[in-house]
Amino acid sequence: MHNTDNNYFGMKSSHRRAALMDAAEQFISRGASVMFLKPGSSDPVSEAATKDLETAKKIYKTYPSANIAAVVGTESNLIAIRLVRETPFDPDPQEMMTELEQQLGSLPTTMTITYPDGSQCRLFDYTFT
Repeated sequence: MHNTDNNYFGMKSSHRRAALMDAAEQFISRGASVMFLKPGSSDPVSEAATKDLETAKKIYKTYPSANIAAVVGTESNLIAIRLVRETPFDPDPQEMMTELEQQLGSLPTTMTITYPDGSQCRLFDYTFT
């Protein structure tokens, strides 16, 4: 029997929705816009992005299986670094960050999103001019 209350992360749908809306609230509180993505994709469900939490909740209610992503760049004052282990011989994301810090200097503690495949996305304030 197929359990329709679980998504592809094995999380109950209600818990997943709450976690994604918490993430949206975190992104918006940092000044970022959020977009809603098709499940398992980086394609948006619509071209609309918002910095308003109530609007985000309405969009999410329309697309309850969508994923949520922060819009990065100067408009949202965020830059994302995606750390992906492409082969078993590549360093893990923490080792990649250590290598980056050896090259760039110490990086601030920031929001880290860890995906089921072990890759990570780290969001930093966009302070370049």
